[in-house]
Amino acid sequence: MPIHIIRTIKPALEKFDIIAARPQDDKALERLLDEEIDIISLDGGLKSAYFLKKELIKKVMVKDLVFELEYAPCVSDSSVMGNTIQLAQDLLTFCKGKNLILSSGHSNPLYIRGPYDVINLAVLFGLPTNLAKETVFGGALNVVKYAEGRKSLSVNIDIKPKKSLEEPAEPMKRPVETGEHHQPAVKKFKSWS
Repeated sequence: MPIHIIRTIKPALEKFDIIAARPQDDKALERLLDEEIDIISLDGGLKSAYFLKKELIKKVMVKDLVFELEYAPCVSDSSVMGNTIQLAQDLLTFCKGKNLILSSGHSNPLYIRGPYDVINLAVLFGLPTNLAKETVFGGALNVVKYAEGRKSLSVNIDIKPKKSLEEPAEPMKRPVETGEHHQPAVKKFKSWS
């Protein structure tokens, strides 16, 4: 959707909590940074994200926008699987797995995958397993929380005492490490004398 159309329908867009846009080139992406959007959606079937330049991705990251990568093209059509993997790796090179959502993006429910299948796809794309899990289970939730905070004009802040920040927490030790061995409970015998 051209930028001038976004500006003309801005009153209608204000009714929504989360807004996603799909830029087709670098100029459109740069203009989108001036608008109030939450998600930049990318089609996994693109030949290459030639317009994703390091400077633009840094601006997206600073503004706390999220990239949405659709994995359905690589699941539904093996000829574009390489394009999806290349696009994912281009994104991961610059954003290091942060600010990323993986979604199906397909209208046919047969191409929707379960969360652990999507985690495996993310690992195939080049994400470490822990970041893949965080992306699948927490990425979209973070967008919703951010949009909710923006709507209510409040932000959740986690305050911790200074002492807990300076001293690392002591890890719990297993009984074997402390020398305490748990013996099985001894049954009491009743004597019948």
